[in-house]
Amino acid sequence: ICIAGNHDSPERVESPEALADVSGIFLLGYPNSTPEVFQTHNGIEVTRADEGFMELTLPQLPYPIRIIFTPFANGERLKTFLGVDNADATLRETLEAKWQTLAEKYCNTDGVNLLTTHQFVTHGVDDTDSREPDDENIINVGGTSAIYLENFPKEVQYVALGHIHRCYRVGSHEVWYSGSPLEYSFAESEQEKYVLVSEIE
Repeated sequence: ICIAGNHDSPERVESPEALADVSGIFLLGYPNSTPEVFQTHNGIEVTRADEGFMELTLPQLPYPIRIIFTPFANGERLKTFLGVDNADATLRETLEAKWQTLAEKYCNTDGVNLLTTHQFVTHGVDDTDSREPDDENIINVGGTSAIYLENFPKEVQYVALGHIHRCYRVGSHEVWYSGSPLEYSFAESEQEKYVLVSEIE
């Protein structure tokens, strides 16, 4: 599952979608993207889908995998995508409400529940640890303010983040930035780059 980030074009991310889907690769560019319910040629089945949500069954697993996803969008565009009319609603409030609604509707203990988003996330208002050597540490990037750990639904077991370019765990929860796979700027030349592999029950 690949979601668009702030350096990506949502249209370009989704353009090869029809070819990728049949191979079990899901490219999601918009916060309101809704995957199709279908079965890939390798036996992966999308059993349920909604705006910002998909449930998968894999041939080798007896339980489903649920993914709540939110590709990057700044605060105003995100509210437009999600149909929020309240002009005073903050990005945190908007995302928390959307995620919680999806989690309560689809996520129970019979499956694995994941969330992936491309936002700036800190463990709270006093977080000073999530600093980058370049512009990705800014609290407000393109009109997008920080999301806090408390905004994620309790039903979710693991949160996979994009935005910070180094490998970083947010607080003591299973909320992780894997970081960018390559150096994005000269300021990152000393950073070790990672791919994270998680085993989730």
